[in-house]
Amino acid sequence: MEEQAIQWGAIAVFGAIVLGSLLLNLGLRWHQRQRRRRARGFRNMKSMAQKQRERARRPDWRQAPPSSQRGWR
Repeated sequence: MEEQAIQWGAIAVFGAIVLGSLLLNLGLRWHQRQRRRRARGFRNMKSMAQKQRERARRPDWRQAPPSSQRGWR
C-alpha cells in the first residue's frame, strides 16, 4: 500500500512539473505576441511612402552577382 502511495506521489510531482512548464511556455508565448502586436502599432505610424522609400534604399541581396563569393577563401 505504501509503495503505491509513493508511486502516485511521484506521478503527481512529475505531472505537476510537466503541466507547470506547459502553462509557463504558453504564458510566455502569449506575452511575446502581445508585445509584438503593441510594437507593430508603433511601427505603423510611418507612412506607406516612407516605407517604400526605405525599401528602395535597401540593396536587394538576391540580385547579387554570382561571382561575389569567389575570393573569400
